[in-house]
This record gives sequence, structure tokens and C-alpha cells, in this order.
Amino acid sequence: MSFLTKYQSPIIYLDITGLNNRITAAFLNHAIKIQKLNVGHVRIVYTEPEHYKVPQFKTAGQFNDLSEQIRGIEPLPGFANIIPDNGEIKFIPLLGFEGGRFTYVVQMSQPPMDHIYPIIGVPGFRAEYPFVTYWGNRLPLKSEDSWSNVKYAAANSIVDIYMILTKILHEN
Repeated sequence: MSFLTKYQSPIIYLDITGLNNRITAAFLNHAIKIQKLNVGHVRIVYTEPEHYKVPQFKTAGQFNDLSEQIRGIEPLPGFANIIPDNGEIKFIPLLGFEGGRFTYVVQMSQPPMDHIYPIIGVPGFRAEYPFVTYWGNRLPLKSEDSWSNVKYAAANSIVDIYMILTKILHEN
């Protein structure tokens, strides 16, 4: 029936720490389908590094350890669809340390400036991480005038992000 159900276990833990996002997305999509069929439960885990080289991330717009380059913008497998061209596009980036990613996606997709709603996770794994996120993204936040639209989500809660997405949908 499926790759993951062949393990014949009611709960499967899948560590995605070193996986490419495209592979992770395919596993996540598959895990959602398994859950809907009540075949088993898939738990996705990610191992957070003990330390980041925080000073490297304080240079705005630079790519550092986490990504040396950007290969482009592509839909994740299993989650792609046609985007309507009705002017009601909302761009909601989940910001991390590297402002270069945010800058790149904004430049390539050119969303309307008043429709950019960045989300920052708080508290960070360490107390200073939200501030490092602000610092690393300060140039695109300022140039796109999206700093006033920043929303905050519990850093460890996908439910909180879902609630913020719902709120943005209904507010605008």
C-alpha cells in the first residue's frame, strides 16, 4: 500500500534533520495521507543544532552555514498548485537567521509590499534567536516596509502558525 506502512508499526518516527526539503515534503505529504487512512501514525522529528555560529548571521543579506546558495524557487512535491492572478496574493515568510533568503524570494516573486506578513518564532531555542532573526532580515523588512506586519508564533507550535495564517486570511 505504501512505503511507510511496510514497517508494520503503529508509530513511525522519521528524522528529517539531514534531508533535502523536497524529500521532506514528499514524506510529509505521504505521512498526512497515512494518518487520514488510520493506517498508522508518523512522527516527524528534527534535531536542532546545539550551537549556531550566530555572529555570521548578523551580516544582513549574506548566506552562511545553513545555505551556501539558493537554487531557485520551486513548489514542494505534493503541495503544488496554480496560483491565481487576482492581485490578492499574500506572502507569508517564516523568517530565520538568513535575510538573504527573504530578500531573494521577495525579489523573485515581487509580492505587493502591503501583502507581506513575516512570521518570527518566539521564544527561540535560545533567547537571542528572535533578535538575530530581526537583525539578519532588517534590510528586507525595511525596504519592503513589512516590519510593521511582523507576526509572532510560538516557535515550537505548528498550530500557532496555522492560527496566525487563519487570522491573516480573515483580517485582509
